[in-house]
Amino acid sequence: MTYFKINADDLRDLLYDSVKLHCLEEAGVDNWFGYMENRIEFIAKQLEMSEEEVDEQNLQLQDVADKWIQDYDVLER
Repeated sequence: MTYFKINADDLRDLLYDSVKLHCLEEAGVDNWFGYMENRIEFIAKQLEMSEEEVDEQNLQLQDVADKWIQDYDVLER
């Protein structure tokens, strides 16, 4: 198991985002018409790629999370 050092502000932001997403999905926002298009745009921006590359490589939000996690210090592997 790998452990990462995360400051309290980042942890609070992550928990807030998780709760907010849960509420949005419960309200049916995951069925929103533009959701997929905006998601691909977001992924492309975060990974510094074109939307076509994101689509061709079938990149997902998890790939953005994998990139972001590289910014945290590893405490133990």
